[in-house]
Amino acid sequence: MGTENGNETTFRVGSSTPTRELGSAIAHAIYGGRTVLIRAVGHGAIGQAGKGVAVAEGHAAKQAIRMKTNFGFFTTVMPDQKEVSGLLMRVVRD
Repeated sequence: MGTENGNETTFRVGSSTPTRELGSAIAHAIYGGRTVLIRAVGHGAIGQAGKGVAVAEGHAAKQAIRMKTNFGFFTTVMPDQKEVSGLLMRVVRD
């Protein structure tokens, strides 16, 4: 589901991304000591990303693991050559 690079796993989230699957994938990456980057463009995608992080926090809490999420922005060029901004979430084990 995600792309791995070094000690980071990156997830590109869309408005139709299943939140339970995303949450489980985030939690498993956190269990493995990885940093998770979540990239979302558009209000639907940002909503799914937020719900996915909430699901991951629920899974991690069952293992007595706390997570911390930091927020930022990124810019990317879409296929139609239009430049757009998106939300970047960095999730780490606390």
